[in-house]
Amino acid sequence: MKLKLIKLRNFRQFRGEQQLEISSPRSSASSRGALTLVHGEMGHGKTTLLNAFRWCLNGSKGVSDRFTGPGDIINLHVFEFGDRPSAEVQLHFEHGDDAVELKRVITKVQQLSTVKDDHDGHLTLTVTSVLTGDTHIYEGQVAQKYVDSIIPLPVYDLLFFDGEGINKLATKGQNEKMGESVLTLLGLNHVRSAISALRAVMPTLRKEDRDSSTGDEKKLKEERDAIDAKLREVLDKKAEAIVERDALAEMVKAYSEDLKRKENARKLQEEREAADASLSDAQKGYNHAEASLRSLIAEKGYVLFCAKLVTDGLEITKKLRSERKIPAPIMTDFIRELIEAQKCICGGCLVPGSPEHDSVARLLDVAKDAKFHDAAASLERTIGSISTAISRTRTEFSNLIDICVTKKAEISKLRVKKDKITAQLEELGDPDVDNIEKNKADAESKLKRFEWAVMSAERDAEKHEADIADLDRRIKEALKRSSSNSYAAERVSVVEEAINDLDASLKSDLNRLAPDLQQMVNESFSKMVEISGQVRVTPEFIAKTKSADEIKIHVSLDTEVTDGVWREDNANTGKRQCLSLAFISSLVRYAQQRAEATTGYLAEVSGDIYPMVMDAPFANLDPAAKRRFAPQLGALATQVVAMLNSDHYDAEFEKGLETSPGIVGHRYVLVHHYRKLPPEGVRSIRIQGVDHSIMQLDEGSTYEWSEIRKIS
Repeated sequence: MKLKLIKLRNFRQFRGEQQLEISSPRSSASSRGALTLVHGEMGHGKTTLLNAFRWCLNGSKGVSDRFTGPGDIINLHVFEFGDRPSAEVQLHFEHGDDAVELKRVITKVQQLSTVKDDHDGHLTLTVTSVLTGDTHIYEGQVAQKYVDSIIPLPVYDLLFFDGEGINKLATKGQNEKMGESVLTLLGLNHVRSAISALRAVMPTLRKEDRDSSTGDEKKLKEERDAIDAKLREVLDKKAEAIVERDALAEMVKAYSEDLKRKENARKLQEEREAADASLSDAQKGYNHAEASLRSLIAEKGYVLFCAKLVTDGLEITKKLRSERKIPAPIMTDFIRELIEAQKCICGGCLVPGSPEHDSVARLLDVAKDAKFHDAAASLERTIGSISTAISRTRTEFSNLIDICVTKKAEISKLRVKKDKITAQLEELGDPDVDNIEKNKADAESKLKRFEWAVMSAERDAEKHEADIADLDRRIKEALKRSSSNSYAAERVSVVEEAINDLDASLKSDLNRLAPDLQQMVNESFSKMVEISGQVRVTPEFIAKTKSADEIKIHVSLDTEVTDGVWREDNANTGKRQCLSLAFISSLVRYAQQRAEATTGYLAEVSGDIYPMVMDAPFANLDPAAKRRFAPQLGALATQVVAMLNSDHYDAEFEKGLETSPGIVGHRYVLVHHYRKLPPEGVRSIRIQGVDHSIMQLDEGSTYEWSEIRKIS
């Protein structure tokens, strides 16, 4: 399938006729794809354009889950005010030697209809042979079946996808979808359909064979069919048990991972309890120090304001001492007693007028009385006491201040620690470990029962298969002796052999392609991201009796935890997005290789060449990853249409594109026409050094619309 052109008329916000010419590969042998880039901001129509492809191919069933308002196809202004309003999408492409024009039209009456099928509109398919020029026109369901044969609905999410949701493909819940996509893209779904059809007809053929038999041969066939019925019942039970077993295994794993997280939560809770205790102690210490400080200020705070008094007192005593007034050299009362007694302590006479009397009397000039001496001594003692009190109070005050500051800092630090632990606990959820352990034990118990059921069913199936093989041998021996019903028996034998051959071929093909596809995915993934890891692609078969076996494909990323020990990586959104893109691109390339290498009738069931149309293919990648991914974008398929906004297409991405010159073919911008330009938003996008407007003011307009504008 090689895309040529898509045309839109009044499709959603695209008013009037708009078209997008799709770049083609430079040559069929080129390893690079032809890349068409469409630049536009949110609301300008990227998702609408993506779904225009899907709607044209399969109507309302084809649009993506992320497409809002899928029932509103006709442009709103045209719907309300247009004359005979309708919307139309045309898709032109080549398929093999045919040029195909696909046109889907929906009218206002159909859009308003309560009949669901009317919402698909009307499909017209024009097929022109490039070799002969013959043209055939198909309509309705006939046209839809033709389209489905080229590109079946199950592969839409792989070929026409929204990049913001593509990461979900690389999850275990999508294993069945992956399997369906592999079968469809590689053409193996036709083989599976043939197996289902043959198995459906087998009961009728066996009944006809049994009814046409006689004697011992009939009894053997009846016995064989009875055992075959038991075998089918056992295989159905086994398939059901496998589904339950796998679901329980996932549940046990989830509980184990949850317990691991909860164990971390338990440790965090212990840390929070310790932080709470420390916080309580620190708060008590702070409160005690604060209370002591208040008490000190109330009781002794005045002392701190006596420093000036002490300083002045010390100055006075210092001056008195310098003047030798204290301590007093002699007391006034003692001198007066000597003069009154007229007798000195040495025994001399102190008669008034005598030299001795005058000498002792002159001592009164330097002598002080007892009151002065006591007052001076008291002053010195008081100053000393106050000074000591100030020193002690200051020390106590300083110590209490230090304790308050230290405790305050400790409290602040512990609160930050507690808040951080609380935030971590909120992320982990409620650590109800006991309940989780009980649920895990219950799941493990059930898992063992279903594992036993699977093993028991396998043993019973082996026994029934052995009995059937023995009966088939005995029936063949009986057939040699009688040819009365050889035709009916031969039909059963031929159909049964065909079922076995097709089933073995299908499984062999899938087992053979798994390592090849895995290698391709690893190569593609390693080019996108710098991650030390390996991708595993694992097929799983679940036996069915009334239809073909159910097939699942598991795609996982493993990382090396120790030397030689690998474990499945719990990949983040960015990794899963790259993993999904790597898987899709590898699958598309593998389908192309099979289609080109297979000839004859097998070419009809060996895949095809497919394009890829994507919106925001790397929305979750960091700049470095985008730069690595950019040159790989055009190699994802033979044709790639990528729709990007200004966040996706930045300088780093453009640098990545420059490493692969010529990778980009056509470029377009989606220009949104406004009645009034918004005050904020990206008004232009810079592409290869040139600014391109993506907003346009339509003065006097009563509605808004988007335009597809080609820039190269």
